[in-house]
Amino acid sequence: MSGALLTATMVLTGCIAGFTYTAGTPNAAIQHVYVAGNVSAGAFASQFALPTSVGVNVAPTTDIIGTATTLSDAHRIAFDASGNMYVTDHDSNKVDIFAAGATGNVAPTSSISGGNTGLSSPSGIALDSTGKIYVVNQFNNVSVTVYAAGATGNATPVATISGGSTGLVEPNGIALDSTGKIYVCDERNSSTASVTVYAANPVGNITSAPLATIMGANTGLNSSHDLTLDSSGNIYVVNGDDFGGAGASTVDVFAAGATGNVAPIAVISGSNTAFSDPNGISVDASGKIYVGNQKAIEVFAANPVGTLNEAPIATSSGSNTGITSGVIHGVTVH
Repeated sequence: MSGALLTATMVLTGCIAGFTYTAGTPNAAIQHVYVAGNVSAGAFASQFALPTSVGVNVAPTTDIIGTATTLSDAHRIAFDASGNMYVTDHDSNKVDIFAAGATGNVAPTSSISGGNTGLSSPSGIALDSTGKIYVVNQFNNVSVTVYAAGATGNATPVATISGGSTGLVEPNGIALDSTGKIYVCDERNSSTASVTVYAANPVGNITSAPLATIMGANTGLNSSHDLTLDSSGNIYVVNGDDFGGAGASTVDVFAAGATGNVAPIAVISGSNTAFSDPNGISVDASGKIYVGNQKAIEVFAANPVGTLNEAPIATSSGSNTGITSGVIHGVTVH
């Protein structure tokens, strides 16, 4: 995407998705938004300055792209306390780890991959305050797999959440609250999207029912691609239009501790949003909401209440960004 790579014809596939909320208060010195996806030149993970006005059209400040990266289908991004970047590679069933500040056609410093890992179409990823790594496996071996801090290679998970009782059908996004509880959004659950919540610090093979489930007609959930939490524990879910057709794209916000067939406390939807099957969501330290909307990153005001058909207060889009000719996977504010 940088240099000569920006001149390539860009054909992107998939969805913008994936914010990692690490347990504890978000970093007050948030500086950048990171995106991951695929272009004709290959899979990439890029860093942008946070957009502060509508129509910001700037190139990424760093790019990880090229054959040396070994990325084939980059989906989501998370960071450890040292700034190392963890990227899920959906089609290659692995997590690649890049050194802090890495850019260009560089190899990962290490990867989590191999038959013992249980990785299967990995999508969402999060790290907790101790460095443990949580990965959502979307297809085939549907599960959440948890790895020890610093795990690399053909590592066996320290915990796995899987089985029919867990409510996982096609999980996509994952986030952790300040106590370490695990939140997963599922695109399909008995034909209804859901958010399921699991106990913190799982160990071993977990097959029991979740602690809480947000699901039902009152929730408005539809094709829930990704979720995040703010510092108060409110839950933000971005819904695409995979199953609901035109107009079904929304951001639904649920109160901390919500469970059952409950209505959201806020809904962002309507023509002014310019949503087109949005797929990723994040919240920065000030509470502003970042939505991955196909060909742009859109920013909405903090602390929404009620039903809001509002335009974004800032956007990152345009030819210089490299995200206008398709869609990308993964948006993470860090």
